[in-house]
Amino acid sequence: MRPIEVLPESMETARNLGFDPIGAPMIEIRRVTNGEFRNFLVALSNRSIYLCLFMSENAIKFAIENAGSYVPKDRFLEQLGNCILMAIGDQTAKSLRDHNLKLDDPPPVITVKGLISYLGSQYDVPGRRIEILTSIKGNKSLAEGLATMGADVHVLPLYSVEMPEDISESKRLIQSAIRREIDIFAFTSSLTVTNLLEIADDLGVRDKIIDILNDKIVAAMTQATMRKLESEGIEVKLIPKVGTFEDMLETIGIGLGIAPPED
Repeated sequence: MRPIEVLPESMETARNLGFDPIGAPMIEIRRVTNGEFRNFLVALSNRSIYLCLFMSENAIKFAIENAGSYVPKDRFLEQLGNCILMAIGDQTAKSLRDHNLKLDDPPPVITVKGLISYLGSQYDVPGRRIEILTSIKGNKSLAEGLATMGADVHVLPLYSVEMPEDISESKRLIQSAIRREIDIFAFTSSLTVTNLLEIADDLGVRDKIIDILNDKIVAAMTQATMRKLESEGIEVKLIPKVGTFEDMLETIGIGLGIAPPED
């Protein structure tokens, strides 16, 4: 259950690790463009931004895409390097490093409350401009918490995460689950959980799907995804140490004895 944009690649990754995957797009990611991004670029070029907080890998992807309408990619990345960069989540950090960007140490906790406390205690927040690059539905509590500490907080929405327009494949996946043709369910985000259960609810099989999930192996890519599953009464049996798609698949493989053990 992946975003429609990366589903083919994700299916191939699963096959290469020895799985027989059944895939369905459970979310669709759409880029957001507005005048706020140009203001962000101006502040970045003026070196008036103290810290950029990237909340997801998609925030990086769409920041680079949006920047391409104004400045060369290399120049944008160079300007990003003039402020403190921080990533939320292992996949986000990896994506930034893949662009040769230097990151500050990751926060030890990624709950909103813990993140506010960490930033407030470790960084010179009062009076400084902080950019939160996130989705259009990003959590507002983080910005509000930093603002109470005196930070000049700007939230930059770069994309939206929606239910796919075509959910026919998602419905087929649910029918396959009901026929007990699926042994492992791998959830990559909280919204994949929400959308699966919403579609199941529309089909009148929500409770049945939850029962089936609890009778099978359920893996969650991140702690947040695990918490969402558990809040819906679904037991999570596997979660990777590193919150990436590849690490989740490898964790599943190790658990089933179809992948080499970790060193």
